[in-house]
Amino acid sequence: TDQLQNPKSLVHRRSDAEVWQRIHVLGKEKETLLRDMHALIAEFKTTFREPPAYMVLHRITPGQHIYVRWRSYGRKSSFITPSSASAPEFFRPLEPHTQSVIADFWRRSLDLNLAFALRHLEWTRLRQYLEDIDALSKISRMRPKLSENQMQ
Repeated sequence: TDQLQNPKSLVHRRSDAEVWQRIHVLGKEKETLLRDMHALIAEFKTTFREPPAYMVLHRITPGQHIYVRWRSYGRKSSFITPSSASAPEFFRPLEPHTQSVIADFWRRSLDLNLAFALRHLEWTRLRQYLEDIDALSKISRMRPKLSENQMQ
């Protein structure tokens, strides 16, 4: 609640150097998560010889949002999500054990997607924050100085 009443505390009164350090940490975490996404896709490919669907790494540019997505064979234009209308028809014909294994892979991909998205959002917003602080500083230096008479 204190942070909501005092917007300055939302940035935790960090110096620019500390914000850049956080951006660096987030970048490293994003790299690790990206490796984990690739590893999950590789693990899925080795787990199933003839999978009912396949996993792909999907990048949305220019912001470089990256997600693990699921596609059905024969439906290249659409992704399958657990909440999509096609999810039950995708799962229904699978053996119970296969359903369980697929659900585990799906859950892990959702977890990685969320972890990456949260770090990417913070990374993006902190970079924008520093860019805006820098621009504000430049604008402030351009203001004409007030004379003693104008300040009274």
